[in-house]
Amino acid sequence: MNSENEFGIKPKKYKTSPLSNEKTEQYLRKIEKAMREEKLFLIKNLTLKTFSGLVGIQSRHVSQVINHDLGLSFSEYVLKYRLEEVKKNLLNPDNNNLTIHGIAQNSGFTSNSRFNYLFKKETGLTPTQFRNQKG
Repeated sequence: MNSENEFGIKPKKYKTSPLSNEKTEQYLRKIEKAMREEKLFLIKNLTLKTFSGLVGIQSRHVSQVINHDLGLSFSEYVLKYRLEEVKKNLLNPDNNNLTIHGIAQNSGFTSNSRFNYLFKKETGLTPTQFRNQKG
């Protein structure tokens, strides 16, 4: 789909999209609000279909807005919010009594090994190193 045609031109991915710039901006604001304020990323096993139903936007439009405007897939977008939530909670002294994996699960992660891998990939540190550096 993103490969070049015989003339060396990449076809525009959403060229037949019925979304106007105004509608795209409206959807993006609604999607961002749902993540930031309603924290829908905390829902374990959140799918595009479930998210779309909760925000009242067709799943293809949610996907298009996130892909086109943010350069992320839906799953990457959700992971971004989950990782930020984990980092914020690891640095919060009120959470010192919680385990790292408890914080990860409270942030929407279901797999400890996947969480550890993604966290290290994102930060360059293990969750323990990240938590201990706050000093």
